[in-house]
Amino acid sequence: MSNQNERHRQKHIQKFFEERAQGLDYKKQRKRASKLRRAEQKKSRSGRRKVRRDDWEGLIEGDAPAFEERQRPSGSTDEWFARLERDAAAGDAGESTGAELADGLVVFVTAGACRVEHGGERVDCALSDDLRRRQRSALAVGDRVRFDAAARRVGEVLPRATRLSRPDPHRPSVERVLAANVDLALVVASLREPALSVGLVERVVLAVRRGGATPLVCASKLDLARDPARELAPLAPLRATGVEAVACSARTGEGLAELRARVAGRTCVLVGHSGVGKSSLLNALAPELALAVGRVRAADGKGRHTTTASALFALADGTRVIDTPGIREFGLWRVTPAELREAFPDLAEHADRCRYRDCTHDHEPDCGVRAAVADGTLSAARHRSYLRILATLER
Repeated sequence: MSNQNERHRQKHIQKFFEERAQGLDYKKQRKRASKLRRAEQKKSRSGRRKVRRDDWEGLIEGDAPAFEERQRPSGSTDEWFARLERDAAAGDAGESTGAELADGLVVFVTAGACRVEHGGERVDCALSDDLRRRQRSALAVGDRVRFDAAARRVGEVLPRATRLSRPDPHRPSVERVLAANVDLALVVASLREPALSVGLVERVVLAVRRGGATPLVCASKLDLARDPARELAPLAPLRATGVEAVACSARTGEGLAELRARVAGRTCVLVGHSGVGKSSLLNALAPELALAVGRVRAADGKGRHTTTASALFALADGTRVIDTPGIREFGLWRVTPAELREAFPDLAEHADRCRYRDCTHDHEPDCGVRAAVADGTLSAARHRSYLRILATLER
């Protein structure tokens, strides 16, 4: 590598630590790491020696970070970023010997970093290598964490009281946690634009209950309903199982007083289809937030993504609300057929008439549930919802 390239490399390393000391700018620091990676690859292609441990020593003023073993600096941008961040944290630890970890609340998460609330302030922090690798399931907005305030680094996630999760849409074998430690989950479903999706509501309610929180269905856009009673009727079987529902309109304010009373002083998460009005409801509850809202596409009546990342907002009355990006579909994380049957108590009332104790109410002969549907005792729509979810489970 030429002297000029070496100077560029040293400049980027120095800038990384300077920017980190001023406040974490994750995207800029990843760009620095990417430039360093390309510079090292260029050096490797020239046939000269690779950078070794000695080249990294002394880059941080004070105690230089020591490597436990010789490492190759080539690799992905993630590996370079992790090494730089690890060295910076080690350097900070040397300057702040004896510093204790503090407890904080995660209020925002992005790739490899998060924002932590502690002592009335919000601090941008990097994640430990282990958390970064397991981030989708290991860290979510609402998590309580332990972090080094001096190094601005999260090292541990404390046990969760509740969780709302689903399979990752791109990697179904990985659990993706949407929110943690919430008391109440507002399952938002619009009556129109887009049309009410009872199937999605039922799946989210099942995930909420399984995760330990309480579900509350929020039927939004009440002002667009031509016949509210008729359009709310599909939710009746779900309400009969003990799930409460509130109908409201962010535009006219109808039903907002009841919704505000239900969420007051609690930690909540908003979840639902894109375009159902989650951000509009949050703006109606707390106008000072002034969140961006979007319109439904005229071509297909589906919503557009307005919220792109989960974030926690603190309202004036002490309520905490996690706003999440809209979802197109909602899978269930490792729900068994037995758990599904328990989630449909209205079907279970007729299961004692089934020939088999482990009847799935799908194809078995002498099924009491299917007989109840045939004679009108049980809602056919409710049975269809059950079968749709059953078909998605691993058996």
